[in-house]
Amino acid sequence: MPKITFKNLNSEKQDHIFNSLLKEFSKFPVSKAKVSRIIVSANIARGSFYKYFDNLEDSYRYTFDCVMQTVHADLYQEISSSPKDTLNSFYQYTKKFAKELNHSKYKDFYKLYLKYNQYYLSGSIHKTKRMKN
Repeated sequence: MPKITFKNLNSEKQDHIFNSLLKEFSKFPVSKAKVSRIIVSANIARGSFYKYFDNLEDSYRYTFDCVMQTVHADLYQEISSSPKDTLNSFYQYTKKFAKELNHSKYKDFYKLYLKYNQYYLSGSIHKTKRMKN
């Protein structure tokens, strides 16, 4: 997750960096993404990137969290509106989500997540768990 240095940036600068991250991770899987392209797009120094994030994977996790919070913002509302029919509510939400995502700026990011990055991240999560045990 972003370091305090990133959180101390003004929201305009944070948004600019986020959009550069989104651009990179919408074109390339994490395994092919490059800090060099991100810093050029964000117009920041390489050293600044590492003051904001631990590494490329950390910046992806931040981007992922932001995207998921945005695209799934109304999931809880949708499900809680019909507590007796949660499965149907989830189904209705999923249909709506798929339709809206198709016209969203997050479409390519989500596509790469489903195709490559979820496995990349789950592998790193499993490695972390094994290292802790």
